[in-house]
Amino acid sequence: MKALFSIAFLPPVDYLLALSRCEVAALEACEHYQKQSYRNRCEIVTSQGIQTLTLPIRHTHTGQPIPIREAEIEYRTPWQGKLLRAIRSAYATAPYFIHYYDELAALVSIREPSLWAYNLQLLDFLMRHLHIELSSLVETTSYETSLAPEWEDLRTSFHPKQSRTEQLRYYQVFADRLPFFPNVSGLDLLFNEGALAGQMFSRG
Repeated sequence: MKALFSIAFLPPVDYLLALSRCEVAALEACEHYQKQSYRNRCEIVTSQGIQTLTLPIRHTHTGQPIPIREAEIEYRTPWQGKLLRAIRSAYATAPYFIHYYDELAALVSIREPSLWAYNLQLLDFLMRHLHIELSSLVETTSYETSLAPEWEDLRTSFHPKQSRTEQLRYYQVFADRLPFFPNVSGLDLLFNEGALAGQMFSRG
């Protein structure tokens, strides 16, 4: 399978599941940044239900679309500490939290100005630990509205406002009091299932 994806911040499980089925994947590097999308937000499961974590974006192109490679993260507020506290509060009791949190915290704490580069580092973190291996992961060099027949266009397939599909069910840390929440950030899958998630992908 060959597929084209938009970049995402700690992307949802369905995004990672689709990525795991690819032999070759491409990341859309020539689109514009889109507000209220997974490009700068992810969702985790807390004791109160779903919580959205957001990366603040600098508005350097007032009134103009921002090329995704030029979107910059804003660091004037201490959002990194708040984000990590939210993740720790949600997953400290998850079975595999201790195995991955320190590395995640180090990556989240980096003051990388580029949203693109920041997201790539976190995507690499999830792919490595979820054992998602591709023959090739590339970036586009031009924006194409239609793709060659062998390519699947998934650029608009994952969005917070879309209905939550359930392609993969697994243990969640608050399962004793909350319903299962499908298609939240891959962090949820990693902290709850660890490296076993790679086997789940092969069955998904």
